[in-house]
Amino acid sequence: MNPWCLPLQKPHPPIWVPGTASPETAIWAGRRGYTYVPFLVPFDIARELYDYYRQGAAEVGRAVTPDNLGFLICAVTADTKTKALEAGRHFVWRMGPTLRGPIEWFQPVGMRSRAAKQFGLKARPRSLAQMSYDELVAEHFIIAGTPDEVADKFAHVQRQLGIGHLLLEAQESRMDHPTTMQSIELMGAKVIPAIAKL
Repeated sequence: MNPWCLPLQKPHPPIWVPGTASPETAIWAGRRGYTYVPFLVPFDIARELYDYYRQGAAEVGRAVTPDNLGFLICAVTADTKTKALEAGRHFVWRMGPTLRGPIEWFQPVGMRSRAAKQFGLKARPRSLAQMSYDELVAEHFIIAGTPDEVADKFAHVQRQLGIGHLLLEAQESRMDHPTTMQSIELMGAKVIPAIAKL
């Protein structure tokens, strides 16, 4: 459901727009100056979507800063790399069953333009559900490691994409409460301070 009512707050609260494969959405967000956040796409696709965002912003004379751009990533940390990689396997569920189902559930008729459908095929020539866990980690769909390793990988994502916001999906499916809480505590105590200066 898309609520199109206007917010009562003036000026309106910050609006963030997620996206995975619609050039029109990126252009639309750029025209309005909304923060645009791709997720579960390779870096080259995110960069291309940011270019569409910049195109939309340029059409109306808006400047684009890193604060206008975000990226969502699945991430977990633990006190050892082995524990983190074990916990990171829970995100595979996010890449698999949640992306399966009848096409009309994900792309109802009229929901995407022809250009967006073609871009979607380019964005995901291979389904994430068909990728191995090692491939998902290697291609930064999932980040799992010690706090130092995770901080380095977050810095890599920021350097690659020039973003101002990194959003984390930090818990998934059957990841237990102690694992989740330890990861959150380590993110807050070690990872975030390490990358705050970026």
